[in-house]
Amino acid sequence: MRVLILALAALLSGCAAVTAEQCATMNWHQQGVNDGFNGLVARSGYWLSQCREYDIGIDQSAYSQGWAQGNGQYCTPAQGYRHGSQGHSYQGVCQGPGLQAFLDSYQRGHQLFERNQYRQSLQNRQQELRRRMADLDRQLQTPYVPCTRQVAFSAPPARLQPSPAAPASKGVVGRLALEVAQKAKDQQGKPDKPGRPDQPGKPDKPGKPAKPCQPQGLDPQARRELLWQRQQLSDELMHLDDLLLELL
Repeated sequence: MRVLILALAALLSGCAAVTAEQCATMNWHQQGVNDGFNGLVARSGYWLSQCREYDIGIDQSAYSQGWAQGNGQYCTPAQGYRHGSQGHSYQGVCQGPGLQAFLDSYQRGHQLFERNQYRQSLQNRQQELRRRMADLDRQLQTPYVPCTRQVAFSAPPARLQPSPAAPASKGVVGRLALEVAQKAKDQQGKPDKPGRPDQPGKPDKPGKPAKPCQPQGLDPQARRELLWQRQQLSDELMHLDDLLLELL
């Protein structure tokens, strides 16, 4: 069992380096059977070059006998179909009267492999299309809220004007009223205070502009564009459905 495991490990490793332990313990007859049954060409030269690095020889006769046995099991219609349906390449190792039957079976198996690969590619494309369509549907569900507010500016506060002085009246009340009226008149006639020599007088502060209105959601043009994209994806999805039906 341990020898068989080592042989299978060497087979799966392909062209990976072979260890000294594998070379010393390899069942060369069984390794030949494995290589022949898997449709590989005889590889005694490969094994010999690998084990020569450790000064270990191989039993080429046992390997060749095992390969011939495995090759005979490989070159059958059933094995040819299995080998082709798994996508393996044929390395031209079969001969004899049964060659054509093997090749026909291998070709049918390989066509099945290519068919399955093609079907898988169509299904993968369908999944991608459905994902993109679902994303578009989520975007299309966003309602459109148009902007109706106008940009407005608040007016600066009006400068308060003193009310006209009341008619003079006699007595103390009259004098006080005249003094208040005169002060208001004098204050009204004074010019605004000038600013510093390098800075003009400060003008009245204008009102702050209102924030501009921004529409929310998809505008009609963007919605039409998304609907067109979705229709293209839907048409392609229907075409893929037809192709998959033809593969049944």
